[in-house]
Amino acid sequence: MPAGPVNALDEAFAYAGRLGAEAVVDVGGARQVAHPIRLGATPPSYRFAPPELGEHTDDGFRADEGPDA
Repeated sequence: MPAGPVNALDEAFAYAGRLGAEAVVDVGGARQVAHPIRLGATPPSYRFAPPELGEHTDDGFRADEGPDA
């Protein structure tokens, strides 16, 4: 069974920084957690900023109504 310390968020980001890992990225003006997997030939890309609060709410409700609505 793997075992290790349980860090608070600030401790986890500080630890990632000490390891040289980029833990936070800025995407469209929004800071978010970076993808944890790094592959040399196919690094992660961040193309879109996260949606604003409620931006896709109506889309979700329409999808729930089904094709006959």
